[in-house]
Amino acid sequence: MKGQVLHYDDASGVGQISGADGIRYNFTRADLKRLVPVSAGTEVDFDFEGKDARDIYVVSPAASAAAATGSGAGQTPYNGPIEPDLGFFGYFSRSITSYFANFSGRARRKEYWSFMIVPILIFAVLGIILAGLVAAAESDPNGAGPAVMIVGGIMIIFFLALVIPSLAVGVRRLHDLGQSGWLILILVILGVIPYLGIIASIGYLVLGLIDGQPGANKFGPPVKARA
Repeated sequence: MKGQVLHYDDASGVGQISGADGIRYNFTRADLKRLVPVSAGTEVDFDFEGKDARDIYVVSPAASAAAATGSGAGQTPYNGPIEPDLGFFGYFSRSITSYFANFSGRARRKEYWSFMIVPILIFAVLGIILAGLVAAAESDPNGAGPAVMIVGGIMIIFFLALVIPSLAVGVRRLHDLGQSGWLILILVILGVIPYLGIIASIGYLVLGLIDGQPGANKFGPPVKARA
């Protein structure tokens, strides 16, 4: 099958190919039939097994003249397809379904903020409902009491269900900045230490304010179209 390299990290020896069928295939340096320079835009011919590329032959190397265009440290130019803007609710829905525990790839700022804002709105609605039920339970414990427990239980389950996808989004946001996803653990640890939680809050805010790297980096292709 014909395809084009989306990104390749020479340090780790791993990369990804966009096949002619529109599917992305993972590969490693060992899958190359010849150890030739590979970068984003390199045209290849390959076999595949599942979503892994095998027996990769380089057909046409990427133009070296483009290497200095739109790239910074750790980045390579990228002219391939970029995922469409899913919107706040679209990004949030994906984060809690197909991307529930996806710690690879990159996340743009809109995806990161969707996971901050949408849960707040949901908890706000549930909180209002719970407050109304608590007020009703004061006058009629037998009538509204069970409902209070149900809504309270839903809020606890919802909170626990967001733990893993929230970490995944944070890791992908760090990847979009070209940073290791393990840095998210520092923010988590700071967040549970008394008086240091403010530092974690600032860190989370900074993650949502800095724009991602414009080109492909070692974590994947860009997830935001550039003018």
